[in-house]
Amino acid sequence: MQGGTGRSPVPPHVQCAEGSEPVGSQPIRRDCIDIFNKALEHNIGITPGILFSATRRFRNHLRINCGFPWTEANVNALKTLGQIVGNCRGA
Repeated sequence: MQGGTGRSPVPPHVQCAEGSEPVGSQPIRRDCIDIFNKALEHNIGITPGILFSATRRFRNHLRINCGFPWTEANVNALKTLGQIVGNCRGA
């Protein structure tokens, strides 16, 4: 299924399971531990992909919980996270 369930604004390239909120993963060119630490400075919680691998793979992936109600505060947090990732990319 492309896009979300209508409860959140989801770009068409994000993949979702039928009836669920989106879970997408695209590698970025930065160690997500750095992004994790910078996000925490803004009280934004993400999970670095390395936690999902016994072989320390997925260092350049992150996981975002999409099971929360879609509020203006969450939209702003997601925008801030995008800025953090953008600022870390290629640094």
